Amino acid sequence: MPISRLPYVQHRGVEGHRGSIFALAVTGNGAILASGGSHGTRLWNVADMSAIERPSPAGIRGTTMVVIWARQTDEVHDVLYAGTQNGYFYCWRQKEGVRILIFEETFAIQTPDIGEVTAMAFDSTNNRLCLCTRNDFVQSWAISKDPVSGTWMPTNIFSRKLTNFAPQAITFAAFDNSQDRDIIVLGFHNSGPV
Repeated sequence: MPISRLPYVQHRGVEGHRGSIFALAVTGNGAILASGGSHGTRLWNVADMSAIERPSPAGIRGTTMVVIWARQTDEVHDVLYAGTQNGYFYCWRQKEGVRILIFEETFAIQTPDIGEVTAMAFDSTNNRLCLCTRNDFVQSWAISKDPVSGTWMPTNIFSRKLTNFAPQAITFAAFDNSQDRDIIVLGFHNSGPV
């Protein structure tokens, strides 16, 4: 069957976002949709497309440009990471032990080299988040749980500027049967490192 004849139909719409939407991501089980845009990050119950209360609005963080769901070590539910136009990245986690979907913000940090977050990836093998920014920076963060407080927090592993590269996409991969995970970055310009 030609692609143009696939039987796609619209099931539901989403009401409640104002302005443009720049990013969408759904949990691994397909139950929760995250959307990001000029109105910040929003969460939706896919079953009926009802809004789920969000822990925080856009505010000074600016437009949400990237949203990803990740499964962390020792976590029951997927965790949401988002990156914004003003260089913030933050984490929302589902509260445990409650019957309704309630999310709480675990942390919100402005990147040291402030610039719009253009892409993010998460490596669940070792709880590492990587991101890239419009002002040519690539950063890697270890996400770990404090043994005393039980709070998950990011620790910067590195931040590197790739001059005249404008990174747009980032992911993790293992090469040469290595146990280590490499970071692959694709840039907007046709010169520079990969």
